[in-house]
Amino acid sequence: MADLAAGEAHTNEALEVLRAGGAKAYREALARLREDTREWWQDGLADPDEDREPYSADVKGMVRFLQEEVGPWYENRRRELDQQPLIQSQAFGEAVEPHRLETLLRYEIHLDRELERTMAMLLS
Repeated sequence: MADLAAGEAHTNEALEVLRAGGAKAYREALARLREDTREWWQDGLADPDEDREPYSADVKGMVRFLQEEVGPWYENRRRELDQQPLIQSQAFGEAVEPHRLETLLRYEIHLDRELERTMAMLLS
């Protein structure tokens, strides 16, 4: 979760730099992004999505990318992490079938008794 917050902070810093403008805003913002987000940006420029208008390699294009792609990704990821304990408890709940555990318990008791008998015979 800390890694997620750090990545989001880098993205917000880059957005602030882009919104402030300036001659080097694009390069500064690019430098502030995490490496994986920079790679995502470069991939988006090299191979644009057919369903969207391509991003331009400038301040306006990067702001649009960060708002339309990266921001929603962080929101979805945060939601996934918040729901992870619920999903785990559901998965564990569905994995445990009480009637099967009862059968296993009977086998365990049976084997335990057999082991006791065998030990008693060996010790006498």
